[in-house]
Amino acid sequence: MQYNKDLVDKVVGAYASSSAMGQAVTAGTVGILSKALSTVADLSKEKKDKLLSENVAKNADTASFNESEIDNLINFKNQYDDVATKLAKPFLGKEKKAELNKQLNMINKATSTYVRSVNHMMKRQEEAIAGDKSRSSAYDHQQHMTWDRIATGEARNEAALSVDFATGEMFIQDPYGKSGDQMNVLNWSELKTVDSSFLTNDTKLLKSSNALAKDLTVTPDVAEAQVRDAVTNNYYTNPSAIWDHPSSRSNEFADFLIESDGFEELMESKYPSEFNELETLESNRDNEGFYDLVKQKARKEDMSEYWVTYRTQTQMSQFNSIREEAELANQTKSKSNGGGGEKYTSSQKIKFDTFVRSFNQRGNIYLGKGQGYAVKNPEGNYEIYNDAGQPLLKPGSRTEKNPKGEVQAVSYDDLVNRVGLPQEYIKQLDQSTRSTYTSGPFPGADNTNVPNKKLP
Repeated sequence: MQYNKDLVDKVVGAYASSSAMGQAVTAGTVGILSKALSTVADLSKEKKDKLLSENVAKNADTASFNESEIDNLINFKNQYDDVATKLAKPFLGKEKKAELNKQLNMINKATSTYVRSVNHMMKRQEEAIAGDKSRSSAYDHQQHMTWDRIATGEARNEAALSVDFATGEMFIQDPYGKSGDQMNVLNWSELKTVDSSFLTNDTKLLKSSNALAKDLTVTPDVAEAQVRDAVTNNYYTNPSAIWDHPSSRSNEFADFLIESDGFEELMESKYPSEFNELETLESNRDNEGFYDLVKQKARKEDMSEYWVTYRTQTQMSQFNSIREEAELANQTKSKSNGGGGEKYTSSQKIKFDTFVRSFNQRGNIYLGKGQGYAVKNPEGNYEIYNDAGQPLLKPGSRTEKNPKGEVQAVSYDDLVNRVGLPQEYIKQLDQSTRSTYTSGPFPGADNTNVPNKKLP
């Protein structure tokens, strides 16, 4: 994992004797660098919180140059005066005057860049103090540590001691650079805070799709297209805002990423060391560290396809639940008015018919849209897989309750109950299939029953 020693050393200075810091460094040296960075970031936050509560918020002057910044400004003034004095001397040749005027212009330009850089750092510190409690989760550990240093004034002081007087540029530690690498302070963007507009629009999407579900004239396909468009449009207003969504904070989106086609391959090919860390964290049953590292790397990638698919699926799951309630209410109303009414909702019919058909065909037994499928194992039980063909583990995966990560396997009766199959549909199940279906197809190379992305 990329590990910025200079940044960490700067942040950790005050914790040299800390046992927690020693444990973090030890963890980093044995390979779990994400845990080391996480610990350092936590200590950085503690230090920042303490300083903000004590004096920084009251004493930090984010409207005026501090002493070091003024000293640098005097340095630029002295350069200018020195050249101006030479230019004022009599009997200068044309070429010499041109050269000295060129130097003055360069000093003026450098001074202007310097002043702009100081103002930039003052603005960033003002943002860091005012927006500290609403800082976005879009930042990774290195960025959080840098924002902590900006809030406390450490980064600003560092920049004042790292000035290129030829150009006026100021520098701070590059959060992602190698040891000793620096970055121009002007390249550090304004603080990202929680985007309430993004979250509000997401809530409006929930209400809108619920309204569509209650309108029985709107088909699920039409509703899904509208939901997908709304999710896509909201995503592109601020892609980084997805990390402040409740599903990101609860790790539900991270679970979706782990189960998605291509994400594991992306991690393994692009971030091999982090991928190895994930395997170590998983084997150690460290859920917190595991999810943290998944999200740290996902923040660096284009999440558009993953997010749009995830939010559309979760929203349509809600849609289907409300649609069933609406259809049942409509049936009850029809019956009370003397009509016959339908016995099952449209989605229930699709689920029951699909289950019976796939069961009788002795292939993958589909449990309903978004619910995955079951495959019978040699012991006569039914192993459960998600729509992407990945096995669902028993509760307690990566914990002492399930150290080997066993696949969920249910009995025939449990499988029928899982789907909620009515008796009239149970009677349609092929009895010979039920009693003799004790072998194949099983998960593995010889299984030709590849799961479909959509229900048949």
